Amino acid sequence: FCFFCVHYLCAQAPSYAMKFSFFSSATALSALIATVSIVKGDDVLQIHGSGTTNPTKCIWLIMQDFMERTKLPTKFTYRGVGSSTGQFEFMGTNHTGDFAYVPWNYFGSGDIPFSQENYELLNSNGDEFYQMPFVMGAISVFHNIPGVPGGAGGLKLTPCALAKIFRAQIQYWDDPEIVSLNDHIASTLKEKKLPIKVARRVLGSSSTATFTQYLHESTQLDCPDTWPKVTSSGEKLVGKVIDWADTTLPCQG
Repeated sequence: FCFFCVHYLCAQAPSYAMKFSFFSSATALSALIATVSIVKGDDVLQIHGSGTTNPTKCIWLIMQDFMERTKLPTKFTYRGVGSSTGQFEFMGTNHTGDFAYVPWNYFGSGDIPFSQENYELLNSNGDEFYQMPFVMGAISVFHNIPGVPGGAGGLKLTPCALAKIFRAQIQYWDDPEIVSLNDHIASTLKEKKLPIKVARRVLGSSSTATFTQYLHESTQLDCPDTWPKVTSSGEKLVGKVIDWADTTLPCQG
């Protein structure tokens, strides 16, 4: 996950910031406290952030420790709203006039970094900022199939089968391709032709970007036509927002 913060709040000494390629979230937040105290004269320092949901609990725990231990009265907030929304708020995209590109928040985080275009756009508007990796996480695919156990006796899927499920090319749990990978599944399913209901993220999601990039790269050797970046009909299949199959279920998260 990438941590980003505005230059005038997060790094007074660029040479120091550039010396380290990896920052812990604690280091980044302590830098915020040290610099916000200089530019803000309120009795309680309020430092707000937003971004990807994945490291939310980690960030909350670190913020709680800081609020308990800092000598200056400090209040941190972080909203897990998704990487795209976090970047949108950090850029102040919908601000105009004298407030154009003034960030809503002091910091944020995302599974994917800012694009070069947005990075240059913010810098050209006088809002220089830094982004740095600060924690590692994972994106998982999970299922809930009645009668099918987890663990070693559970479901096994190849990247090609997984991609076909998310493209609605495989629509039932007893599809021959799934059965060929799982000898036990036909006998453990509680009904035949049990439909697969695919739930996926809605709106712009860095998790979607990472997962769809995985589906593309992992299928290139054995089934390259299953998950191209763009289909022959122009459907986009890799990115924060893609053209999902109509049968998939959009979910907030």
